Parts: sequence; C-alpha cells; structure tokens
Amino acid sequence: DAERKRIEVEVVRTAETVEARYHGESRPSGVLGWILAPGGGELEHTDRFVLPGITQVEYKLGERSHLLVSAALTPIDDFTTRLFAVVSFRLPIPHMLVRLVLNPIARAIFEQDKLMLSAQVETIERFGGEQFMSTEVDALGPQILRLLRDAERGERKAPENELIRRFSMDV
Repeated sequence: DAERKRIEVEVVRTAETVEARYHGESRPSGVLGWILAPGGGELEHTDRFVLPGITQVEYKLGERSHLLVSAALTPIDDFTTRLFAVVSFRLPIPHMLVRLVLNPIARAIFEQDKLMLSAQVETIERFGGEQFMSTEVDALGPQILRLLRDAERGERKAPENELIRRFSMDV
C-alpha cells in the first residue's frame, strides 16, 4: 500500500508503567497535523499507562511543539468507569485557536472510545465474561493487563529488562 508507512515500536515496562514509543511516524494529516507541526517533520509519539489507571498520549515535534493528553480512569463498578482528562500543549500557534480546534477533536476521540467500550461491555455481558485476545500490533494491551493483575496480587516488581519488545508496523 503506497500510502502506508513502516514504523518501529518499542515497548518499555517498569514496575508501575508501560509505554509504547513509536519511531518514524510522520506528522498526522489534516488539521491536527497542521496544529502540531505547521512545518511538517517527524513525530515523537509515546502512549503510556501508569498504575493504577492513568493513560497518556504524548506527541512532540522538535522543541516548539508538544501535546500531552492525560486521562485518569476511576472504576465506579464492574462495567462503569469515570474518566477525567487534561490536554496540555505548547505549540507555535495562538492557544485560543488551538483550543477551538482541539476541543471538538478530543471530544470526538473520547466519544469514539466510549462507544467502543460500550460495545465491549455488551459483548462481555452477552457471553458471560471476559476473554480478551491480542494481536501482534497491540503494543500495550498485554502489558497493561499484566501490570493490573500484578497490582491486584500486591506484586509490583520491575521486569528483568525494561525493554519488553521491538516490532514494526505499517500505519
């Protein structure tokens, strides 16, 4: 596929965190790409999970552009989670303009996540339990599950090697 690009992914884990570092990604297309990097360039992109329930998505492009989305996830019951999110940024365009554009994009992304998670809960309820599967490109899922299970048992030990794996994917 001529439009796809091969990138490298590193998955790194400590006793309380796991993160996926994506190398070789181009800036996103469209409005978000223009906001992050009006001049183009290669992106530093990291997805992160921190115990007990914090997720972060971080984008950097040079010294002038940095966007960090942090979300705290608080379980209410077995099938309900409350999400609190903060978007922090340093960008070379006026902050008011960034807010006008990023706010609806962020809300749309969180709404997408909400719909996907609702479908997941319906499936779990319909089949009477969880039976999650993972693919090769699921950079964080298996490690997040391992962190959560270890924490539930009161075990918080760092792996022998922080670098869990490296792999390539087409985006």
